[in-house]
Amino acid sequence: MTLGSIWDVLGIDRTTDPLVIRRAYGSKLRGLNVETDPAGFMALRSALEGALQLANYAAPEPASTVDNDPDYDFYNFDSLDDVSPPQAHPVYEPQGLSEQPYNDRTSGDRANALSQILAARGVKAGWDYYTMLMARGDIALDDQTSFAMLVLERAVDPKLLPAPDFLMIYDRLGLEHSPWRFEGRAALQAQVQSRVAALHWLEKLRALAAKRARKNEKYEVLAARLFLHQRRWLRSKGALLEALTRMFAVYHSHAVWLSGDVDTAWLSSLEGRVQRAIRLKKRNAKIVLTIIFIALFADILGVFTKSIVDFFTSK
Repeated sequence: MTLGSIWDVLGIDRTTDPLVIRRAYGSKLRGLNVETDPAGFMALRSALEGALQLANYAAPEPASTVDNDPDYDFYNFDSLDDVSPPQAHPVYEPQGLSEQPYNDRTSGDRANALSQILAARGVKAGWDYYTMLMARGDIALDDQTSFAMLVLERAVDPKLLPAPDFLMIYDRLGLEHSPWRFEGRAALQAQVQSRVAALHWLEKLRALAAKRARKNEKYEVLAARLFLHQRRWLRSKGALLEALTRMFAVYHSHAVWLSGDVDTAWLSSLEGRVQRAIRLKKRNAKIVLTIIFIALFADILGVFTKSIVDFFTSK
């Protein structure tokens, strides 16, 4: 691939900033259907690797390496065997891997290191390590899916990673546009899609609560505000109770994925209050119906009694 085509594929001007290059790659990847255009993906990946290599070559070397070091040996290439590509910032590596020469590290070594980091230091540290490996081109194309899934298997757990960071990883991996990454991982795909659906529902609910409570959707807006604990309890209007009941029905299908994003104590209290209000309304309705029935029966009985009395007195 020529220099010109590298930047044309990435859609940016020539640069030595790895961050700009990776952002351009991510932007192009999100709009690429890998299943229907595998050649396009390969070209995009090659452009990324070529651009990062050019950026690494263009990085300025410390002046002391050549200019100020009288013992520098221009013909000693042994020192190049353990040279790591430059990093934008230090990323934690397990001790066993950090002591191993860079060029001797296998894909299995890096996968084990990623697993250790995820278990010991959390998802964010594991994500930093994964993005560093991708930026340096240390993960072969055939291994990229397995590495990404190692991160995602823990990122999907709401107890381990909050919603904004999870959505960032989901977006950076391009999973919305690249379902092929889940091949052979149906259970993980179902979990990821469930959490994404739950978070999208919560965002829609927040958008609804931010609206003005107009007449046609007044009780839906008020119910959303109550659900999100943005206001106190209102009078037990039937339409409000119905709206809240519908919200709780949807919430219970998403609850496991929203434990860290909603006030669960408030929702438990609110749902109890809604159920009590519904039971009270049903009981009051029964009392009203009973009173109406008794009144009608009394009227009918009175008319019948009067008719009987009139009949006998007329004789």
